[in-house]
Amino acid sequence: VGGLVGANVGGASITGCFATGDVNGVFVAGRLVGNNQSGVITSCYAKGSVSGSWGIAGLVSENSGTITKCFASGSVDGLEGTAGLVSQNGGYISNCYSDANVVGDMTVGGLIAENTGVVTHCYSVGTVSGDDDVGALVGGQYSGSYTKCFWNRDINPDVNGIGNGSDPNVIGKTTA
Repeated sequence: VGGLVGANVGGASITGCFATGDVNGVFVAGRLVGNNQSGVITSCYAKGSVSGSWGIAGLVSENSGTITKCFASGSVDGLEGTAGLVSQNGGYISNCYSDANVVGDMTVGGLIAENTGVVTHCYSVGTVSGDDDVGALVGGQYSGSYTKCFWNRDINPDVNGIGNGSDPNVIGKTTA
């Protein structure tokens, strides 16, 4: 389920688009795109609320492609795999941010819920809450890498940058 596109497959590009309004789906729901398989999403944003059970995200639920220069704002509410920008990332994300407020039960991230891909120059500044594997930037780190990413530690003082680990390139910064 997506507010603009359900599935972006076959290397297609989505550029300069946005979605506002609310999205509700049970599985794999993104406010802009549900599933980005090998596609490229550039200079897009999503605002509003998105809710559901599993794989719920403010911009894209599942990403195995490329997402650059995008952001998500609003609220995200799910059970498992809930995130401000992308629920499951196995692709490449750069120069993106989320200021969405995220609420979930397990594997909850301010930017990404589960990461096995590459994340560079991204940040999260929304509130994040949940029960297990809760991270202000990433809920669950399973592999992948980070370059110059940060999260707001004033907004989330009791949450680590990565819910189930740490990385020297995921840094907590103050609001200032």
